[in-house]
Amino acid sequence: MIEDVQYQPGLFMVASKPEATLRNEQNAVMIKTHDGIKVLCVQVAGLIARRIVSWVSPRDQAIRGERFGLIRFGSRMDTFLPIGSKVRVAIGDRVKGGETIVGELP
Repeated sequence: MIEDVQYQPGLFMVASKPEATLRNEQNAVMIKTHDGIKVLCVQVAGLIARRIVSWVSPRDQAIRGERFGLIRFGSRMDTFLPIGSKVRVAIGDRVKGGETIVGELP
């Protein structure tokens, strides 16, 4: 289930810069599983995209593999998994929304 969605206006710096995490426009989506495990996904807008689209609202059902928003052109998605998760991707891997398995929850 989508537990919360929080939009934060901000700048449009190059998304790969560390300060973009705090200063760029972003949209955070908190997902909670039936077991109470939480995963946070943060869409961070980049220099060119300048737009984040979110298709979900709190209390919506989260469906595995389904896309919940759109960002592109140098933007990024930060995904925070709980401690104990098995990460299945490595730095530098290319992932594709709705297809790539990022990790396995504890």
